[in-house]
Amino acid sequence: MGIKFWTGNKNKEHATRRSAISRFLLKNGKWKNITISRKLLLQAFLTIGLYLTAAVIMGGLLIGLVKDIHHIKLQEERAVQMTEIGSLIRSKDIRIADYITFLRSEDQQEYRQLRNRLNKKIEEVSSTVANTPAVGTFQKIEKNNQKIDKLFVDNVVPSVVRGDTSIYTDARLEISSLRNQNVELLDQLKAEVQADSNQWISIAENRIRTGMISMATVVLIVSIVSAGMAILIARSLRQGLKQIVEVSHRIADGDLTNQEIDYQGEDEIGQLTQAVNKMNQRIKEMVGHIKQTSRKVSGQSNFLHRHSNEVQQASENIASTMQQLSASSQEQAGFSQSIHGIVSSFYQDIDRADAKGAELADSSRQVLSATQAGSESMKSTTSQMKEVHAIFEGAVKKMRNLDQSSKEISHLVEVIKGIAAQTNLLALNASIEAARAGTAGKGFAVVAEEVRELATQVELSIGEITRMISGIQTDTAKVSASLTDGHQQITEGKQQSLETETSFNHIRGEMEGMAEGIQTISQTIRQLSLNSKDINQSVDKIAAITNQFSGGFEQASVSILEQKQEISGVSDSAATLAEYAKELDKAVARFTI
Repeated sequence: MGIKFWTGNKNKEHATRRSAISRFLLKNGKWKNITISRKLLLQAFLTIGLYLTAAVIMGGLLIGLVKDIHHIKLQEERAVQMTEIGSLIRSKDIRIADYITFLRSEDQQEYRQLRNRLNKKIEEVSSTVANTPAVGTFQKIEKNNQKIDKLFVDNVVPSVVRGDTSIYTDARLEISSLRNQNVELLDQLKAEVQADSNQWISIAENRIRTGMISMATVVLIVSIVSAGMAILIARSLRQGLKQIVEVSHRIADGDLTNQEIDYQGEDEIGQLTQAVNKMNQRIKEMVGHIKQTSRKVSGQSNFLHRHSNEVQQASENIASTMQQLSASSQEQAGFSQSIHGIVSSFYQDIDRADAKGAELADSSRQVLSATQAGSESMKSTTSQMKEVHAIFEGAVKKMRNLDQSSKEISHLVEVIKGIAAQTNLLALNASIEAARAGTAGKGFAVVAEEVRELATQVELSIGEITRMISGIQTDTAKVSASLTDGHQQITEGKQQSLETETSFNHIRGEMEGMAEGIQTISQTIRQLSLNSKDINQSVDKIAAITNQFSGGFEQASVSILEQKQEISGVSDSAATLAEYAKELDKAVARFTI
């Protein structure tokens, strides 16, 4: 149940290994690549991590200790319960002996109370030992207790009442034996409970001891790690700063030869080292450059002094040339004015063409809009023609159904007409037979006459219905023919509307293409107008620049004459500059590169 930690020689081995790791990090530059702030954060994180580890370990130990205390408490409660059960078993045995001796109902009643208390206590203990090795032993105690209750109720009480000594004596002996078994089993259980309690107490003591050792070990490790980190940080700072101070002193003394600091790292010391190395290199380059420049300045000043006279002569020639250029620029300005007039006329023509192109584009858009409206109207007309065509098709089908129904009605009328004729014939035969029967058939003759009259009326009605149906069939045939003709015309109109819609769509596509072409032409003319305007402006600028050149050449001629006078001063300055270069060369001679 404990946790193993390094102690003794293992601590020394760990310290040696940590020192080797530190030397490896310093040697290979891994440690130097970490900034000082990150090193301090790393130290803090390691310390916090170790303390958190200790807290987790102690938390686990405390949780285990709480569980151990809980188990100890349970074992103590079980021991108390076992003691109470043993006391109740002995009290029951005493009540049995008192009942046998004195035959008192109070003893029997107290026995029942003790039995109930014992059974309740046994039930409580059974739930706590259900999943423990003691469950078998406790079940034996429970069975023996049930046997004792059964012997007392079934054997002792009846035999005592009857005075049968042999029966309750044998029962008493068996009850005593069962009681002794229960007492022995309870003593065994109490011994097991005490052993478990002692074991849990030992486990708890081990946990406490382990926790104290763990905490002391963690504190020791944290102290070692913190001290090691502090030593590593201090060592890296001391080595880097020492080299930087030495190199800085040598640079201050003017020694710039091979003063680069060899420090491999990207921390603040490494950045400072790189800055010092870069400063040394820049100073070395600057001193070398100053030396070279001073020599060049000295040579160039002599060269400048020699050629200043030549420049004076060249200035006079340039002044003469400038006057000639001024005359030529004036002629070019007049030519630019002529170009300006031509471009202005072209610009006006382009503006008129742009206006016409805009009007044509507007007209094409109106025509395209009208074409699109006509196309939409033809789509609507075609849709309506389709609906009318569908309506006419339905009407033709209904008229055909009506004609068929009228034919079926005519057939039914013919059938009814035949039935009426047969009925009339039967009525006539009935009248003849009634006349033969004389007075007896008089009533039957009246009925036969009424049937004959009814048949006659039916025949007349059928004739009228036949004429009406014939008229309906004639009208139906005419309407059907008219509908057929109308359906044919609607079909042709539908086809023509579809063709017209196709033509409109084609016209619409052509108009859209033409509108796009007109729009492109209009945009091209507009762009040409803008370009001509730009050309006109450019010509104006050329004329202005030419005029400026003319004035500039005149001014340049005057300036060159003035510079001729200044060049003589430059010659004197060149001599002075040569003296300064010599002094600068002496100043940088103290640096060794």
